[in-house]
Amino acid sequence: MEYYYGMALTPEFFNELHEIGYNWATDHHTYNLLMMSINRRGAGWEVAKSALENPKFIKAYKNGPSPREAWIEEVNTLNQSRAEHLDWSKLEHLTWAEKMRLEQDLPNNSISGEESSAIYDKWLAIWSGNREW
Repeated sequence: MEYYYGMALTPEFFNELHEIGYNWATDHHTYNLLMMSINRRGAGWEVAKSALENPKFIKAYKNGPSPREAWIEEVNTLNQSRAEHLDWSKLEHLTWAEKMRLEQDLPNNSISGEESSAIYDKWLAIWSGNREW
């Protein structure tokens, strides 16, 4: 079973979300994107539910999350997964400034502007209903 800020995400919970109109919210990840879209990340269920039942949010996010929030989340995840990291345990003999210099010299494996645009376009198409999950 998955949890979101200590709240169990049960099948019954997702059925309730689907009844409200958010059929695409099916797991922890998509629920997190939904909460980010309505600016209720980490909120308790009562607070989140009152926002989720707002017709404005139902209409805006019936097909998918906010393209901006989903894009930010995916780009950050990709950049973190591609980043090279230093093994700090092997660098204990260095000063803080030397460690920072080494970290600055690491190659930049961040996604390109074209990749970023493609990710945003994907989320925009999902949000607008022009692309399936």
